[in-house]
Amino acid sequence: MTSLLQKINTLDTKVDGLDSSNLQTQITTNTNDISTLQTSKQNTLIPGDNITITGDTISSSGGGSTIDSTNDLSCNTLDTIGDITCGGVITASSQVFFEASRFQGLLINSGSNFSFNNIVYNVGGGYNTNSNNFTCPVAGKYLFSVGFFANGNSHFVVDILINGSRYDRHERQSTGSGGNTKKFMVVIADLSVNDVVTMKCIVASVVLFSNGASKFYGYLLG
Repeated sequence: MTSLLQKINTLDTKVDGLDSSNLQTQITTNTNDISTLQTSKQNTLIPGDNITITGDTISSSGGGSTIDSTNDLSCNTLDTIGDITCGGVITASSQVFFEASRFQGLLINSGSNFSFNNIVYNVGGGYNTNSNNFTCPVAGKYLFSVGFFANGNSHFVVDILINGSRYDRHERQSTGSGGNTKKFMVVIADLSVNDVVTMKCIVASVVLFSNGASKFYGYLLG
């Protein structure tokens, strides 16, 4: 059995034989490598070809640049000039959208705005039941649809207004039959932030019925 004294002597021999110059050389080499990494490191992300960085947004301008997401791609903003091909489902839970209806029926006379006092959805907060207007919170192309009823067989004129100016019109002459027939208006409009969309009866009168029979919709297409 090796004694403790023998082990101490063996260890002392190994220490005496250690080449301290080689050890110091290696330490110096490692220090220089670390210093080089610190000097050459990139403090700011520098874009390459077809890539632009504005604030916290990284954008691709085409030229064959590809983002390959095998599973999920998660980001606050994704801007691209080129096309996006998706083999799955794109969901946008915060996409601007509103749907409003009436709690009670209401006769809308000439010169009056349509009033929808029951908000079903209001993602983005654009529709206001006090002003009876939709104020655009995000710029883009919007789809709007409104359903209302003729007041018996009478003539009517209804406008969709953007910032107080007529954008589209629905008009019907008096008829001998038909009664309270339902009418629709559907438009696509390119809006800027704070543009105001209003439904207004211009001539005669129309009716908004309750229980979801008359509704006003808006959806940001992109």
